[in-house]
This record gives sequence, C-alpha cells and structure tokens, in this order.
Amino acid sequence: MSDAAAGGGGKADIAAAAADCNKQLGAVSDATDAEDRQQQQQQQQQDVPQAQQQAEQQREQQTAQLPSGPQGQPPPPRQQQQQLGPVSRDSLLKETDHCRVWWDAKARPMWVVTPKQHLEKLSDLSQPQLLDLFRTAAGAVAEMGCDSFNTMVLNHGDSRNHAHLHLKVRVHGREFDDACARLPPHQRAQLQAMQRFRDTLPREARGDREAFLLRQRQRQQQQQPHGPPQQRQRQQ
Repeated sequence: MSDAAAGGGGKADIAAAAADCNKQLGAVSDATDAEDRQQQQQQQQQDVPQAQQQAEQQREQQTAQLPSGPQGQPPPPRQQQQQLGPVSRDSLLKETDHCRVWWDAKARPMWVVTPKQHLEKLSDLSQPQLLDLFRTAAGAVAEMGCDSFNTMVLNHGDSRNHAHLHLKVRVHGREFDDACARLPPHQRAQLQAMQRFRDTLPREARGDREAFLLRQRQRQQQQQPHGPPQQRQRQQ
C-alpha cells in the first residue's frame, strides 16, 4: 500500500472517529439538556405552592393594613366567614334542565325559582325555559307535599330586587312548616341555618309581612303634615 493510500485511509478513520465522537457528545448534551429541563420543571412545580403561599401572605398583610371603619373594615378570616350566615349555594334545593329552586334567603314560607341563564325579563325566556320555569314552580309545591301555593309572584324587568328574573312561590305558613318537617335531614339543616341567620337580622330586614306593614304605616305618617288634624285646622 502506498503512503498516499495509507494517508487517505488514516484521514478517513480520523474523520469517522471524530463524527462518532461528536455524535456521542451530542447525545450526552441532549441527555443533559433533558435532565436540566426535568429539574427545572420539578423546581417550577415546587415553586408554585410557595409562590401561592407568598401571594396569600402578602394579601393578608395588605388586608391587615387597611384602615378600620365601615369603609375600610378588613374582611373576616376564612374560618369565621362560615359563621356569618349561609351563602347562595347553601340554599339550593333542586336543579332542572333550565331552572334552579332555592330556599327563600330569609327563610320565609316560599321557594324561589330562577332560570339557570341570567335573564332579566320574561320575554327573554325561550319557550322551553318558560315552560320549565312554571312547571318547576308547580312541581316544587307538589314535591314538598303541599296542596297548592298561596301566591306566585314573578319579579322581572324593573319590578325586581335581584339581578335576575325570579318566581316566588309562597304557601301558607302552617302548611310550609308541615312540609319542612318531612324533609330529609340535610335540607332541614339548610333551612335551620337560614332561620338562625334571619333571627340575627333587625326585624325590619327580615322581610316578614308585619314588618312590611309597619314600614308602610311609618312612611304614611312621615308623608302627612305635622300635628293632629284639629290643630292644623286651628292654625289655618
């Protein structure tokens, strides 16, 4: 073999060895990069709870620095919020395809039926929603074992005190009490929680009829001219 051939073969071997070495180095580099990425992901996963905890602590510190008083009163701790009274989900009784049935927020002898979708007027309801609204209202009375409802009031449009359309189904007080006595334990507990919360409210905020009539008389008296009628005539 000539020196040129030997030299050419040696160069080829060196090139092949270099290529193999580069390939191995590349594989090692890829493995190292993959390991680094895995470690970064694990570190990020560990950092997420720590970041959430730090953000929560920062919010609590900012809340504690709020001024006291009605406008700047800090919210109560989480463990105390459940003691303030029931929230919306605690009063949910039933769901249908288009509607939900709720206890009255002030534990009055009625149920409140609302569409699942936020709607403000009766004309906004589709035909299936409209049928389900009244079918659900009547069905709630029957399911509670009541003979019939006393009144059914639809609040919608401008005549509503909530953001959404709702149907109030009221029954007689004694019939309501008898029906509630037959409820499953968890539903009785729902109602009792709202009754306890209602009893903590001022009488004028409880929504009962006596308080309503009392407020009406007070408004009428405030609108009348001062002094008894005879005294007003003498002054004239």
